[in-house]
Amino acid sequence: MHGVSAALIPVLLGSVFRSSLEEDAAEKTAALGTRAPVAVLALLLTIAGLVWWWRFDRKPAPLPRDPDWQAAIVCWTHRTPRYMWFGGD
Repeated sequence: MHGVSAALIPVLLGSVFRSSLEEDAAEKTAALGTRAPVAVLALLLTIAGLVWWWRFDRKPAPLPRDPDWQAAIVCWTHRTPRYMWFGGD
């Protein structure tokens, strides 16, 4: 569902760019004619995704504690870019 919503965004942008290149007002209107139905479809898919996420998606309970080796990997994974970009803590 998310992929379809994301794929509709370039269609919306394309209709705007296409209409901006048209000289004739009737052609601009025709180019923007696809925009409203595609925007409504994207909105409906987004709302459906949010309803699914809030009502039906059940995530597993988190583990009580991460194993020590995972905590160390997470710590160094987050520190490495900080050292590369900023030179330390």
